[in-house]
Amino acid sequence: MSALRKWLVITVVLPATIVTWGTVLVGFALVSLSWTRDFSASHGEIMLALTLCQLGQGLMAPGAGYMVGKLSIRNLLLIGLGLTALGLVLVAEASAMWQVLALYALVLAAGTLLTGPLITQALAVRLFSENKGLATGVVTSALSFCAFVMPPVINMMLAAYNWRNTFWIVAAILIFALVPLTFFFVRETPATIVSGESEPAPEPTVTFKDIARSRLFWGLTFAFMPLLFMFNGVFYNLGFNLIDQGGTSAQATTVLAAAGISSLPGILLYGYLADRFRHLPLFILNVVMMAGMATLASVTGTYATQVLAVPAWTFFQGGTLALVPIILATHFGPTNFPRANGLIAVFQSAAIFGAAVAGFGRDMLGSYQAAFTTMLVVVPFSLLALLLLKPRRTGPAQALAAG
Repeated sequence: MSALRKWLVITVVLPATIVTWGTVLVGFALVSLSWTRDFSASHGEIMLALTLCQLGQGLMAPGAGYMVGKLSIRNLLLIGLGLTALGLVLVAEASAMWQVLALYALVLAAGTLLTGPLITQALAVRLFSENKGLATGVVTSALSFCAFVMPPVINMMLAAYNWRNTFWIVAAILIFALVPLTFFFVRETPATIVSGESEPAPEPTVTFKDIARSRLFWGLTFAFMPLLFMFNGVFYNLGFNLIDQGGTSAQATTVLAAAGISSLPGILLYGYLADRFRHLPLFILNVVMMAGMATLASVTGTYATQVLAVPAWTFFQGGTLALVPIILATHFGPTNFPRANGLIAVFQSAAIFGAAVAGFGRDMLGSYQAAFTTMLVVVPFSLLALLLLKPRRTGPAQALAAG
């Protein structure tokens, strides 16, 4: 396969992640503002929908990682688009909050998992032997695009229609635009590898148990997960937080869009740097910077602070999102990468509890600042986990540390 065709395939899969994740996850902070009225739901109950969605993603991730080696990327993406469209339509017709919770936990969790980075990063690792870091950064950049492209689009749709009609419109876009685009342009199968399209893909050489024994695996997990927990608490409650302080949904949209824009250069820059420099020092730098931004955004939660701290936070978080899969692919190898990436997603999905914890914390403590400040207790654990990344004298971790 030519280099041009490889980059074309990588580019074509971006809209699937942008639209599905941008609507279901990033757009949640805007769409859910109406649910307190329509479903008589509390802040905590509403945030529980998002929590269950990403927790469902994590629980299903090992199975999806296993299926990457059995089904074509195209078929997995098509299934994901179909499930997401179905979930949006059913949520649009929901009459009670428990129905929304069930749909986010099951249908939308499965749909967005199959259109997200777990699948697209596996595609990038499979296609590219050189420039693997940049290719992984490009597919991961969809998370950034969905954060600054979709909030303004959803906000305009909400102003013109309502959230139910907005979900119907997005579902139609998925079925009538993205399904044909994916079907005709994404042709990758498990038999397609970098060294030759006619050779069968080799079987994984490590088990999930082997991966779970890796010191590096746990270092990555516990260094990133607490900060992701904090981020989900701040980011997904952003609309409610600003409104509590007399702000507007337009201000929330501005912060969300700025966060998305700032994460894009972080993703691409660190994907580029990963092809040229040692991975672990880059990762450690990002963790330290994210810890600082988490503290700033949590202690002072005004609009002026959020519009500066949250985008800075997402810049370094974007770099981390690009680095983690590259580190896993380098350490475990391209063949074992989907399993390692799927397993780490299980633990990272637990970080979504940050959204619900912040929501329930606001209900109990009376303000989001009190909730966010209390949640900062997890940040020191993230910094301590960096000690697990110290390479030993022998073994795979030392080879990884060398690049």
